[in-house]
Amino acid sequence: MRVLIVEPQQDFGRLMSDSLAWENAVCDHAINAQEAIHLADQNLPDVVILELNLAGHNGLEFLYELRSHTDWKDVPVVIYSHVSPQEAGLDKATKKRLGITDYLYKPLTSFKKLNQVARGAVFESAGR
Repeated sequence: MRVLIVEPQQDFGRLMSDSLAWENAVCDHAINAQEAIHLADQNLPDVVILELNLAGHNGLEFLYELRSHTDWKDVPVVIYSHVSPQEAGLDKATKKRLGITDYLYKPLTSFKKLNQVARGAVFESAGR
């Protein structure tokens, strides 16, 4: 499984990568939207784990750009953010349109849960 982690905090991104590496995932880590697009272009991810709080373009702007590319339109996205679902204000229709398979609030979600959700998103996407 190839995972694109879009997380502005280097150390936290490394912890996420290490956590997913135990699950035999290959992780690419981007600290901003521009780097994430570049990495996705180099290696098509099976799933994107996205923090919404990014410098420059925010996570939703990145997601709209990601979805504008034909090759990336079906890549599942898991939001894993300090921005609460209420603050993000995403309704069900928008989540579906943007391919957001799950929204995990960091303060309440363990890496174990993140791993389960990311794997489930890849499995569900492969079954389409």
